[in-house]
Order: sequence, then C-alpha cells, then structure tokens
Amino acid sequence: MVESDGFDLTYFINNQLKFIHQAIHGLFDYVDKKQNEQSNALDLLSAYLADGKLNSRQAVIIQHAIKHPGAVYTIAGHKTPQNIAYATAKLDLERLAKLGLLQQSKRGRVFIFIAPNDLEQRIKEYQ
Repeated sequence: MVESDGFDLTYFINNQLKFIHQAIHGLFDYVDKKQNEQSNALDLLSAYLADGKLNSRQAVIIQHAIKHPGAVYTIAGHKTPQNIAYATAKLDLERLAKLGLLQQSKRGRVFIFIAPNDLEQRIKEYQ
C-alpha cells in the first residue's frame, strides 16, 4: 500500500523538528553535567589552596588542565606567563606530577607534563 499524502511535507518537518528538539535538550543536559563536574572539581581545588597543598600558580595550571584534558605543559611555558625563575617553574610542575595531578614525561631533552583525562577524579580521590 502506498501512502498518498499529496506531497505534504508537514509530517516530515514535524518529525525532524522533534529530533532536533531532543538533540538540543540532550546537548543542554550534557553541558549542565560538564559544568557541574568542573564546578565540583574547582571547589575541591579551592580546598587544596586553602590547605596550602597548592600555590596559586599551580592552581592556574590545574584549572586549565581540568578544562583541557590532554594539555601539555612545559617548564618554559609555565615560567614565562608567571614571570618566575626556571627552577620555580620546574618545582611547581614536578610537585603537581608528584601529587598525581599531572603526568610527567620527556620529549628529547624537554620535560613535559600532561593533564590526564581523569584529572577531576584524581582530585576527588586525593582529597
């Protein structure tokens, strides 16, 4: 049996709008969930600062790392914007690696520090 709709697109358009509506709501739900997760992680980060476990420079790195999993940090890249000595930048990043908040590796002669994908979970577990 063939449907005879006289080329009326109303059903098709309504159906597509329904799918778009569902997709938009799904996106909003996802964004809300991610914002709540980041907010919770930042609250925990505030506790680290209050307890003296991190300094303000390290907190800046972790805030960025929470929002950008997989980001790569270098000593030189931390040193310049913070206007600190190489040794201080190195200590900051090594401390974060020692706490398990960054992963330390080496590319050639350069130390790199990578934001893990599960950083928020690591912060919660460390607390």
